Amino acid sequence: MSTKTQIGNIFHNAEKKNQYDKFIHAIQQPKMKELWDNKEGEAWNNYLKQKLTTESFIK
Repeated sequence: MSTKTQIGNIFHNAEKKNQYDKFIHAIQQPKMKELWDNKEGEAWNNYLKQKLTTESFIK
């Protein structure tokens, strides 16, 4: 296989991977938005952060 063919294959595979990454990202966006905009989850995370910070000062 020539070097030109190998380079062409590398670019072709990189392009395919980039398309796949874009596809996966597009599919995941609605779920990510749902999770990130979740106020209950945010409140829980804030509680855990506060609890962990408080416990680390107690020890």
